[in-house]
Amino acid sequence: MIRAIAVVTTVVVVLLGVATGAADVAVQSSADGAAFVKPVHGAVISHGFGCTDVGVAPVDPACPGGHWHSGVDLAAAEGTPVYATAAGIAHVYVSAFGFGLHVVIDHGGGLQSLYGHLSLISVDEGAVVAAGQDIGEVGSTGNSTGPHLHFEFDRNGVAQDPLSLLALP
Repeated sequence: MIRAIAVVTTVVVVLLGVATGAADVAVQSSADGAAFVKPVHGAVISHGFGCTDVGVAPVDPACPGGHWHSGVDLAAAEGTPVYATAAGIAHVYVSAFGFGLHVVIDHGGGLQSLYGHLSLISVDEGAVVAAGQDIGEVGSTGNSTGPHLHFEFDRNGVAQDPLSLLALP
């Protein structure tokens, strides 16, 4: 019983972001007051959110350019560390297509963040991660044109512009 309480307490502390275990991470506040950690440092936005004419994004006839980009691309050197933007439960995916090696973190309340095209994943499936925790490295796996992090937020399954929640880069 005591062990179960300790595990639950640890999970609650990590999910609330009380103990991050990460020093020197850039924290931003969103419009609704929630704090988020930048997912990669020293990156440049190479592709924004929304309608685009770049052919690697999914086809969307409602977009003037014909394609929809569900996140932002942050160009950085291959191997640059990628950090969890907020605490949550990690889900790990491996694919030769789409986002390639990628991690989705479920933050609760219908909010998820996705980190795509990683060269390395450093968390396990189902792991409880803290805000600012290293979860992988920038890469170019899947459907990618060069080393970058595809970063997106989904709220209740609907893509949100990451720039509306977090000041990037």
